[in-house]
Amino acid sequence: MRILIENASIYSLPNKQFIEKGFVYIDKGVITSVGTGNPPPELEFADYVIDGRYSVAMPGFAIGMGDILRYVFRFEKGSIDNIISTLSSNDIEALVATNLASFALNGVTSIVTRVDIIDQKILSAIVRAASECWIRVRILIPINNIDANSVEEIIKSALKNVHDQEAINKNIITFGLYIDVKSDKNIIYVAKTFNARLYIDQDVIETIERNSNVMKDCTLIIRKSLSIEYIPIQKIVYLDPNLWHPEKGLISLDPLQLNPKSFIITMGRVIEKPLEIISTLCQYNPSNLGIGTDIIENGKPADIIVLDFSKPPTGPIPITEYNIAREITSTNYTVDTVVIGGELVVDQGLILTIGDKHIRKARSVIESIDKRAQIL
Repeated sequence: MRILIENASIYSLPNKQFIEKGFVYIDKGVITSVGTGNPPPELEFADYVIDGRYSVAMPGFAIGMGDILRYVFRFEKGSIDNIISTLSSNDIEALVATNLASFALNGVTSIVTRVDIIDQKILSAIVRAASECWIRVRILIPINNIDANSVEEIIKSALKNVHDQEAINKNIITFGLYIDVKSDKNIIYVAKTFNARLYIDQDVIETIERNSNVMKDCTLIIRKSLSIEYIPIQKIVYLDPNLWHPEKGLISLDPLQLNPKSFIITMGRVIEKPLEIISTLCQYNPSNLGIGTDIIENGKPADIIVLDFSKPPTGPIPITEYNIAREITSTNYTVDTVVIGGELVVDQGLILTIGDKHIRKARSVIESIDKRAQIL
Protein backbone atom coordinates (compact mmCIF):
# COMPACT_ATOMS: atom_id res chain seq x y z
CA MET A 1 0.00 0.00 0.00
CA ARG A 2 1.33 3.46 -0.96
CA ILE A 3 0.59 6.05 1.72
CA LEU A 4 1.38 9.76 1.57
CA ILE A 5 1.37 11.92 4.70
CA GLU A 6 1.48 15.58 3.64
CA ASN A 7 1.25 19.04 5.22
CA ALA A 8 2.46 17.55 8.51
CA SER A 9 5.10 18.58 10.99
CA ILE A 10 7.65 15.77 11.29
CA TYR A 11 9.25 14.95 14.62
CA SER A 12 12.38 13.00 13.71
CA LEU A 13 13.89 13.31 17.21
CA PRO A 14 17.06 15.07 18.46
CA ASN A 15 19.53 13.93 15.80
CA LYS A 16 17.29 15.24 13.01
CA GLN A 17 15.84 18.68 12.37
CA PHE A 18 12.20 19.23 13.32
CA ILE A 19 10.28 19.76 10.07
CA GLU A 20 7.52 22.34 10.44
CA LYS A 21 5.79 21.29 7.20
CA GLY A 22 6.74 18.25 5.20
CA PHE A 23 5.76 14.89 3.81
CA VAL A 24 6.40 11.18 4.33
CA TYR A 25 5.89 8.63 1.55
CA ILE A 26 5.45 4.95 2.35
CA ASP A 27 5.60 2.10 -0.16
CA LYS A 28 5.59 -1.65 0.48
CA GLY A 29 5.86 -1.14 4.22
CA VAL A 30 8.95 1.06 4.08
CA ILE A 31 9.55 4.81 4.28
CA THR A 32 10.82 5.73 0.81
CA SER A 33 10.81 9.52 0.91
CA VAL A 34 10.86 12.25 3.60
CA GLY A 35 11.13 15.93 2.89
CA THR A 36 10.16 19.51 3.62
CA GLY A 37 7.42 21.44 1.91
CA ASN A 38 5.12 19.81 -0.62
CA PRO A 39 5.76 16.34 -2.06
CA PRO A 40 7.03 16.12 -5.64
CA PRO A 41 4.35 15.42 -8.27
CA GLU A 42 5.38 11.78 -8.71
CA LEU A 43 4.47 11.04 -5.08
CA GLU A 44 1.00 12.54 -5.17
CA PHE A 45 -0.66 9.46 -6.68
CA ALA A 46 -0.66 7.36 -3.53
CA ASP A 47 -3.31 4.80 -2.64
CA TYR A 48 -4.13 6.81 0.45
CA VAL A 49 -3.35 10.43 1.32
CA ILE A 50 -3.33 11.72 4.90
CA ASP A 51 -3.63 15.47 5.37
CA GLY A 52 -1.43 16.22 8.36
CA ARG A 53 -2.34 19.88 8.69
CA TYR A 54 -1.98 20.97 12.37
CA SER A 55 -0.63 17.50 13.15
CA VAL A 56 2.75 15.93 13.80
CA ALA A 57 4.11 12.66 12.39
CA MET A 58 6.61 10.78 14.52
CA PRO A 59 7.87 7.24 15.20
CA GLY A 60 5.40 5.18 17.21
CA PHE A 61 5.89 4.41 20.91
CA ALA A 62 7.66 1.22 21.99
CA ILE A 63 6.78 -0.13 25.45
CA GLY A 64 7.44 -3.22 27.58
CA MET A 65 7.89 -5.57 29.30
CA GLY A 66 5.07 -6.38 31.72
CA ASP A 67 2.82 -9.37 31.17
CA ILE A 68 -0.05 -8.30 28.93
CA LEU A 69 -2.35 -10.85 30.56
CA ARG A 70 -1.82 -9.18 33.94
CA TYR A 71 -2.81 -5.94 32.25
CA VAL A 72 -5.90 -7.48 30.64
CA PHE A 73 -7.11 -8.82 34.00
CA ARG A 74 -6.06 -5.79 36.05
CA PHE A 75 -9.61 -5.31 37.36
CA GLU A 76 -10.04 -8.87 38.58
CA LYS A 77 -9.57 -9.59 42.29
CA GLY A 78 -9.29 -13.36 42.06
CA SER A 79 -6.39 -15.51 40.95
CA ILE A 80 -5.54 -14.67 37.36
CA ASP A 81 -4.28 -18.21 36.79
CA ASN A 82 -7.66 -19.58 37.89
CA ILE A 83 -9.53 -17.14 35.66
CA ILE A 84 -7.42 -18.05 32.64
CA SER A 85 -8.04 -21.76 33.25
CA THR A 86 -11.78 -21.18 32.69
CA LEU A 87 -11.31 -19.37 29.36
CA SER A 88 -10.84 -20.67 25.85
CA SER A 89 -8.05 -19.50 23.58
CA ASN A 90 -10.62 -17.51 21.58
CA ASP A 91 -11.79 -15.78 24.78
CA ILE A 92 -8.23 -14.73 25.60
CA GLU A 93 -7.66 -13.63 22.01
CA ALA A 94 -10.66 -11.28 22.13
CA LEU A 95 -9.49 -9.70 25.39
CA VAL A 96 -5.89 -9.28 24.21
CA ALA A 97 -7.00 -7.90 20.83
CA THR A 98 -9.16 -5.18 22.33
CA ASN A 99 -6.37 -4.13 24.70
CA LEU A 100 -3.84 -4.06 21.86
CA ALA A 101 -6.27 -1.83 19.98
CA SER A 102 -6.31 0.49 23.02
CA PHE A 103 -2.51 0.63 22.99
CA ALA A 104 -2.50 1.56 19.29
CA LEU A 105 -5.08 4.29 19.92
CA ASN A 106 -2.68 5.70 22.53
CA GLY A 107 0.25 5.75 20.09
CA VAL A 108 1.91 2.37 20.64
CA THR A 109 3.27 0.57 17.60
CA SER A 110 5.54 -1.97 19.37
CA ILE A 111 5.21 -3.88 22.63
CA VAL A 112 7.49 -6.39 24.31
CA THR A 113 5.51 -8.47 26.77
CA ARG A 114 6.95 -10.98 29.18
CA VAL A 115 4.55 -13.93 29.44
CA ASP A 116 4.92 -15.78 32.73
CA ILE A 117 2.41 -18.57 32.03
CA ILE A 118 3.93 -20.63 29.22
CA ASP A 119 0.85 -22.32 27.86
CA GLN A 120 -0.02 -22.89 24.20
CA LYS A 121 -3.57 -21.71 24.75
CA ILE A 122 -2.23 -18.35 25.89
CA LEU A 123 0.60 -18.01 23.38
CA SER A 124 -1.60 -18.90 20.41
CA ALA A 125 -4.19 -16.35 21.58
CA ILE A 126 -1.61 -13.56 21.81
CA VAL A 127 -0.15 -14.47 18.42
CA ARG A 128 -3.56 -14.41 16.73
CA ALA A 129 -4.55 -11.16 18.46
CA ALA A 130 -1.35 -9.40 17.42
CA SER A 131 -1.56 -10.55 13.81
CA GLU A 132 -5.20 -9.49 13.62
CA CYS A 133 -4.67 -6.09 15.28
CA TRP A 134 -1.46 -5.64 13.31
CA ILE A 135 0.58 -4.19 16.14
CA ARG A 136 4.15 -5.36 16.70
CA VAL A 137 4.23 -7.78 19.61
CA ARG A 138 7.30 -9.57 20.89
CA ILE A 139 6.47 -12.40 23.27
CA LEU A 140 9.24 -12.66 25.84
CA ILE A 141 9.70 -16.17 27.23
CA PRO A 142 11.58 -16.47 30.54
CA ILE A 143 14.14 -19.24 30.24
CA ASN A 144 13.84 -20.67 33.73
CA ASN A 145 15.52 -24.04 33.37
CA ILE A 146 13.72 -24.70 30.07
CA ASP A 147 15.85 -26.72 27.68
CA ALA A 148 16.46 -25.60 24.11
CA ASN A 149 14.27 -28.30 22.54
CA SER A 150 11.27 -27.27 24.64
CA VAL A 151 11.72 -23.60 23.73
CA GLU A 152 11.91 -24.54 20.06
CA GLU A 153 8.66 -26.50 20.26
CA ILE A 154 6.92 -23.68 22.16
CA ILE A 155 7.78 -21.14 19.45
CA LYS A 156 7.00 -23.50 16.56
CA SER A 157 3.58 -24.37 17.95
CA ALA A 158 2.68 -20.74 18.63
CA LEU A 159 3.69 -19.56 15.16
CA LYS A 160 1.40 -22.14 13.55
CA ASN A 161 -1.51 -19.99 14.77
CA VAL A 162 -0.53 -17.04 12.58
CA HIS A 163 -3.09 -16.98 9.77
CA ASP A 164 -1.34 -14.28 7.74
CA GLN A 165 2.25 -15.15 6.83
CA GLU A 166 2.95 -11.44 6.34
CA ALA A 167 2.69 -11.00 10.11
CA ILE A 168 5.82 -13.13 10.37
CA ASN A 169 7.54 -11.74 7.27
CA LYS A 170 7.11 -8.15 8.49
CA ASN A 171 8.07 -8.98 12.11
CA ILE A 172 4.65 -8.13 13.49
CA ILE A 173 4.94 -11.32 15.56
CA THR A 174 8.34 -12.07 17.07
CA PHE A 175 9.73 -13.87 20.10
CA GLY A 176 12.34 -12.97 22.65
CA LEU A 177 14.11 -15.11 25.23
CA TYR A 178 14.70 -13.68 28.70
CA ILE A 179 17.76 -15.23 30.32
CA ASP A 180 18.06 -14.57 34.04
CA VAL A 181 19.63 -17.88 35.09
CA LYS A 182 22.39 -20.00 33.61
CA SER A 183 20.73 -21.55 30.58
CA ASP A 184 21.13 -24.32 28.06
CA LYS A 185 23.91 -23.15 25.71
CA ASN A 186 21.80 -24.28 22.76
CA ILE A 187 19.32 -21.50 23.57
CA ILE A 188 21.50 -19.21 21.46
CA TYR A 189 21.05 -21.53 18.49
CA VAL A 190 17.27 -21.54 18.98
CA ALA A 191 17.27 -17.75 19.11
CA LYS A 192 19.07 -17.53 15.78
CA THR A 193 16.79 -20.13 14.19
CA PHE A 194 13.62 -18.19 15.00
CA ASN A 195 15.15 -14.70 14.85
CA ALA A 196 14.32 -14.42 18.56
CA ARG A 197 16.14 -11.64 20.39
CA LEU A 198 17.99 -12.45 23.60
CA TYR A 199 17.31 -10.33 26.68
CA ILE A 200 20.03 -10.87 29.27
CA ASP A 201 19.59 -10.13 32.98
CA GLN A 202 22.52 -8.29 34.51
CA ASP A 203 23.13 -11.15 36.96
CA VAL A 204 24.18 -13.52 34.15
CA ILE A 205 26.14 -11.04 32.06
CA GLU A 206 29.46 -12.69 32.91
CA THR A 207 28.43 -16.02 31.40
CA ILE A 208 27.25 -14.32 28.21
CA GLU A 209 30.29 -12.08 27.76
CA ARG A 210 32.36 -15.08 26.74
CA ASN A 211 30.29 -15.50 23.58
CA SER A 212 31.16 -12.55 21.34
CA ASN A 213 28.55 -13.63 18.76
CA VAL A 214 25.79 -12.86 21.25
CA MET A 215 26.94 -9.36 22.16
CA LYS A 216 25.61 -7.56 19.07
CA ASP A 217 22.23 -9.31 18.97
CA CYS A 218 20.99 -9.02 22.54
CA THR A 219 19.69 -6.51 25.07
CA LEU A 220 20.95 -6.17 28.63
CA ILE A 221 18.26 -5.75 31.31
CA ILE A 222 19.44 -3.66 34.27
CA ARG A 223 17.40 -3.93 37.47
CA LYS A 224 19.82 -2.41 40.00
CA SER A 225 22.81 -0.10 40.02
CA LEU A 226 25.51 -1.28 37.61
CA SER A 227 28.42 0.44 35.91
CA ILE A 228 27.97 0.01 32.16
CA GLU A 229 31.24 1.65 31.13
CA TYR A 230 33.04 -1.60 30.34
CA ILE A 231 30.11 -3.79 29.37
CA PRO A 232 30.42 -4.98 25.75
CA ILE A 233 26.65 -5.12 25.18
CA GLN A 234 25.59 -1.87 23.53
CA LYS A 235 21.80 -2.29 23.74
CA ILE A 236 20.63 -1.65 27.30
CA VAL A 237 17.26 -1.07 28.96
CA TYR A 238 16.57 -0.11 32.57
CA LEU A 239 13.69 -1.25 34.76
CA ASP A 240 14.04 1.63 37.23
CA PRO A 241 13.61 5.25 36.03
CA ASN A 242 15.97 6.38 38.80
CA LEU A 243 18.81 4.38 37.19
CA TRP A 244 18.10 5.39 33.60
CA HIS A 245 20.90 6.75 31.39
CA PRO A 246 20.31 8.94 28.32
CA GLU A 247 20.18 7.07 24.98
CA LYS A 248 19.27 3.83 26.77
CA GLY A 249 15.85 2.22 26.96
CA LEU A 250 13.43 2.38 29.89
CA ILE A 251 10.73 -0.23 30.56
CA SER A 252 8.82 -1.70 33.49
CA LEU A 253 7.76 -5.11 34.76
CA ASP A 254 4.59 -3.51 36.12
CA PRO A 255 1.85 -4.52 33.65
CA LEU A 256 -0.04 -1.27 34.32
CA GLN A 257 2.90 0.57 32.76
CA LEU A 258 2.09 -1.01 29.40
CA ASN A 259 -0.41 1.83 29.11
CA PRO A 260 1.80 4.52 27.54
CA LYS A 261 0.02 7.40 29.27
CA SER A 262 0.63 5.78 32.68
CA PHE A 263 4.26 5.16 31.74
CA ILE A 264 4.75 8.74 30.53
CA ILE A 265 3.56 10.02 33.93
CA THR A 266 5.97 7.64 35.69
CA MET A 267 8.90 8.78 33.53
CA GLY A 268 8.01 12.41 34.12
CA ARG A 269 8.57 12.01 37.86
CA VAL A 270 12.26 11.30 37.23
CA ILE A 271 13.18 12.55 33.75
CA GLU A 272 12.81 16.33 33.74
CA LYS A 273 13.21 17.14 30.05
CA PRO A 274 10.12 16.47 27.90
CA LEU A 275 12.31 15.88 24.82
CA GLU A 276 14.15 13.06 26.64
CA ILE A 277 10.87 11.35 27.55
CA ILE A 278 9.70 11.45 23.93
CA SER A 279 13.09 10.25 22.71
CA THR A 280 12.92 7.31 25.12
CA LEU A 281 9.51 6.20 23.86
CA CYS A 282 10.19 6.74 20.16
CA GLN A 283 13.92 6.29 19.70
CA TYR A 284 15.83 4.78 22.62
CA ASN A 285 13.28 2.04 23.38
CA PRO A 286 12.92 0.79 19.79
CA SER A 287 16.69 0.89 19.33
CA ASN A 288 17.64 -0.84 22.58
CA LEU A 289 14.74 -3.33 22.59
CA GLY A 290 15.43 -4.18 18.96
CA ILE A 291 11.85 -3.68 17.78
CA GLY A 292 10.04 -1.19 15.58
CA THR A 293 11.36 2.04 14.08
CA ASP A 294 13.49 4.60 15.90
CA ILE A 295 13.50 7.40 13.33
CA ILE A 296 11.59 8.61 10.29
CA GLU A 297 14.01 8.29 7.41
CA ASN A 298 14.34 6.50 4.08
CA GLY A 299 14.62 2.74 4.26
CA LYS A 300 13.12 2.38 7.74
CA PRO A 301 10.02 0.25 8.37
CA ALA A 302 6.96 2.51 8.37
CA ASP A 303 5.84 2.54 12.02
CA ILE A 304 4.46 6.06 12.28
CA ILE A 305 1.86 7.82 14.39
CA VAL A 306 0.17 11.11 13.50
CA LEU A 307 -0.98 13.18 16.48
CA ASP A 308 -3.74 15.74 15.89
CA PHE A 309 -3.42 19.12 17.62
CA SER A 310 -5.95 20.95 15.43
CA LYS A 311 -8.96 21.01 17.75
CA PRO A 312 -10.18 20.25 21.28
CA PRO A 313 -9.48 18.41 23.49
CA THR A 314 -5.79 18.71 22.52
CA GLY A 315 -5.68 21.84 20.37
CA PRO A 316 -5.29 24.11 18.65
CA ILE A 317 -1.71 24.84 19.76
CA PRO A 318 1.37 26.33 18.07
CA ILE A 319 3.17 23.38 16.45
CA THR A 320 6.79 23.48 17.63
CA GLU A 321 9.12 20.70 18.71
CA TYR A 322 9.07 21.74 22.36
CA ASN A 323 5.31 22.33 22.49
CA ILE A 324 4.65 18.88 21.05
CA ALA A 325 7.01 17.24 23.55
CA ARG A 326 5.44 19.13 26.45
CA GLU A 327 1.89 18.19 25.42
CA ILE A 328 2.76 14.52 25.00
CA THR A 329 4.49 14.38 28.38
CA SER A 330 1.34 15.90 29.86
CA THR A 331 -0.54 13.02 28.14
CA ASN A 332 -2.47 15.70 26.28
CA TYR A 333 -2.44 14.21 22.81
CA THR A 334 -4.89 12.63 20.37
CA VAL A 335 -3.84 9.86 18.00
CA ASP A 336 -5.34 10.46 14.56
CA THR A 337 -3.40 7.91 12.47
CA VAL A 338 -1.26 4.84 13.11
CA VAL A 339 0.73 3.11 10.37
CA ILE A 340 2.54 -0.12 11.27
CA GLY A 341 4.63 -2.00 8.76
CA GLY A 342 3.14 0.18 6.06
CA GLU A 343 -0.44 -0.80 6.90
CA LEU A 344 -3.09 1.62 8.12
CA VAL A 345 -4.13 0.52 11.62
CA VAL A 346 -5.82 3.68 12.92
CA ASP A 347 -7.38 6.35 10.72
CA GLN A 348 -9.13 9.52 11.89
CA GLY A 349 -9.02 8.17 15.43
CA LEU A 350 -10.74 4.87 14.59
CA ILE A 351 -9.17 1.42 14.84
CA LEU A 352 -9.44 -0.36 11.49
CA THR A 353 -8.11 -3.82 12.25
CA ILE A 354 -10.74 -5.03 14.71
CA GLY A 355 -14.46 -4.33 14.74
CA ASP A 356 -17.61 -4.57 16.80
CA LYS A 357 -17.59 -8.37 16.84
CA HIS A 358 -14.28 -8.36 18.73
CA ILE A 359 -15.56 -5.82 21.22
CA ARG A 360 -18.84 -7.69 21.75
CA LYS A 361 -16.89 -10.90 22.30
CA ALA A 362 -14.59 -9.23 24.83
CA ARG A 363 -17.59 -7.76 26.69
CA SER A 364 -19.23 -11.16 26.81
CA VAL A 365 -16.09 -12.77 28.25
CA ILE A 366 -15.77 -10.05 30.90
CA GLU A 367 -19.43 -10.45 31.89
CA SER A 368 -19.01 -14.22 32.24
CA ILE A 369 -15.94 -13.73 34.46
CA ASP A 370 -17.85 -11.29 36.67
CA LYS A 371 -20.82 -13.66 36.97
CA ARG A 372 -18.57 -16.54 38.04
CA ALA A 373 -16.87 -14.27 40.58
CA GLN A 374 -20.23 -13.29 42.10
CA ILE A 375 -21.25 -16.95 42.45
CA LEU A 376 -18.01 -17.77 44.22
